Amino acid sequence: MASETFHERLSTVYDRWLEKGAGFAGCNSLAIITGKIDQDEDIGYLKSYALFTWLLGSELQGTLLFLTKKSAKILCTEEDEQSISKLVRKRADSATHKLDVVVTPYKAGAIKEALTGVDGPVGVLTKEKHHGDNIDELSEALKAAEVNQENISEGLSLVMNVKDERELSLIKTAADLTCNVFKHFLLPEVEDILDRDKKISHTRLSERVENCILEPRRVKMGSLEARLCDPCYPPIIQSGGKYDLRPSAQSDDKPLTAGCLICSLGARYRNYCSNAIRTYLIDASAEQEQIYEALVEGQEAAIGALKQGQKLNTVFKTVAAKLNSKKEGLSSHLPKNIGFAIGIEYRDAAFVLNAKNERLLEPGMVFNVAVGLQNLKDSKKGDYALMVADTVVVPKEGESPVVYTQSCKKAFKSISYKLQDEEQEDEEEDEDDLLIREAELQTGSRRSRHAKSASEIAGTTEEIEKRKKHQEELARRMLEEGKARLGDAKSTDPSKKAGKEKTLDEYIAYESPEAYPASLKPRQIYVDMQNESILLPINGVPVPFHISAVKNVGKIEEGDNSYIRINFHFPASGNINNRNKADAPKFPDPEKDFIKEMTFRSANSDNINESVRRIRELRYCSIERQ
Repeated sequence: MASETFHERLSTVYDRWLEKGAGFAGCNSLAIITGKIDQDEDIGYLKSYALFTWLLGSELQGTLLFLTKKSAKILCTEEDEQSISKLVRKRADSATHKLDVVVTPYKAGAIKEALTGVDGPVGVLTKEKHHGDNIDELSEALKAAEVNQENISEGLSLVMNVKDERELSLIKTAADLTCNVFKHFLLPEVEDILDRDKKISHTRLSERVENCILEPRRVKMGSLEARLCDPCYPPIIQSGGKYDLRPSAQSDDKPLTAGCLICSLGARYRNYCSNAIRTYLIDASAEQEQIYEALVEGQEAAIGALKQGQKLNTVFKTVAAKLNSKKEGLSSHLPKNIGFAIGIEYRDAAFVLNAKNERLLEPGMVFNVAVGLQNLKDSKKGDYALMVADTVVVPKEGESPVVYTQSCKKAFKSISYKLQDEEQEDEEEDEDDLLIREAELQTGSRRSRHAKSASEIAGTTEEIEKRKKHQEELARRMLEEGKARLGDAKSTDPSKKAGKEKTLDEYIAYESPEAYPASLKPRQIYVDMQNESILLPINGVPVPFHISAVKNVGKIEEGDNSYIRINFHFPASGNINNRNKADAPKFPDPEKDFIKEMTFRSANSDNINESVRRIRELRYCSIERQ
């Protein structure tokens, strides 16, 4: 840390204390002290250490900062005396309070001497517990001086919560690391665990996420020094129906399961914290989607309410009103608070976003805006909870809040996944409906939402009617053929049974590349409904795959890009969680090499969504025909 920064920040302390006074309880002097930390001691986040980090650049042990209205004294260990003396030597021209700072090494009696004639009341951090010789001496000196002691925790919060540009830059870097861990490790890892039906506990996954924070190069942030990166807390992974939305929650030893997953992680860079929480829904019900959309709108309302001069409780009330406008009584599922100020301290207890806090927001403050809904119950999915959190900067008047974790997507389409087989999703459709749907696919009578109207294509009413009749005739014929096939399948007459099942190499969609569809475009996925095939661009060359080779298909949103992942059947593979292997094809030679999966990227999410929809639709109809 530069000397100028120290003097500017020390002046900020004096400005808040002497000019504004809020949070300092009318104190005439301040005494902030740290003790000795044992090797195996976990001190968590303490405001005294946060202040020394902010002011002196390090979590100094065994140090006393004693401030009067006209002087500043630092009593530190002999090891720290030289570095602190060098830091305070040069004053900053921009500092509003020109003070001579005296630095002396601590020795027995030094604190008693420094506090001689102290003018009370004295501001201290009454709730902090330290141990060491200097702690005992300060306690005795204050007792001997017979002065009142007042808690100045709120005052120091006000001092440190308004961040300068350098601090905001560090928090932004920490937030980028948080988002990259989500995007480049946690999400792919969770997807792989569920896709392959792996057994891994929440605690084990939490440990692996933590290791990624400690090794930023693994998540495409190799420019950061690993020694400067830490987790704010052990990442919290929750699934399986039991959820704890408190910041103190911990991952348990139960295995990760599909359904509702709540993932919380925060990276710390150069002592500055960030945080993000995302909920991922697997095979979500319509009700869960509706509640999640309301939650996101509630959190966006909270972010929008972070304005200069606004009371903290107004933010909470804004969220409650938004949730109730979406569904009556939904706000009753809110926890007691929806976030807190964040910085060197992960959680500032004085600046919590709840229904009672009347402290005011100031530009430059940074909040972890964490809106959750607990004790929810879905008629199909059972008990669940939802939570979304982002790191947000309070803007200057007339500007909009800045969300540092914006790149970590939270829209429903980005956090929802389908693992359920398509054939299970539509069990209620009867046989005629399925056959009609098949006929429509074959004749092309169903149009996508992007298709042009018939009049735009055909031109005349007569041509439209002719085409319509032709399609109806084809649909009728397909329906009759389908009924006949179903009748044969149910018959006990061996002569009417289906023939020998085809092996994968017996499916032929095209005799040669010349037979590819004329509408095939280069470097695009093409779904050929008529020939029951998909053509995938591999090194710029379209390669056909029969739909029977496809196991499932899914999509992922990441940054500005969308990804489609196509999983193929291969020997010994089955459907996810071993559900219904009936659609798996026969393999002519299981000893050969097989493609397991392919992933394609596109900046156009509409193209990806349409490809996923059409592949699933084609696969569904192919399975039904078998």
